Amino acid sequence: ALGYDPIDKDIHYNLGYLLSKENRYKEAIEEYKQALQGLPQDREIYYNLAIIYVAGLKTKRLARNTIEDS
Repeated sequence: ALGYDPIDKDIHYNLGYLLSKENRYKEAIEEYKQALQGLPQDREIYYNLAIIYVAGLKTKRLARNTIEDS
């Protein structure tokens, strides 16, 4: 049966991390969101998203919403 492969989460997480380090924030956000599809309770991903929203995109409202969703 086809299902979610945990390795996919790692690939998307790592790609999101690398993209954020290159200041490619919108792409990083999309990768982190893909990683969350398989593990929606992963607080580390929510934390990284919040960092991007505050430090990268300067959007405190989105950061606060991300933390509250975790």
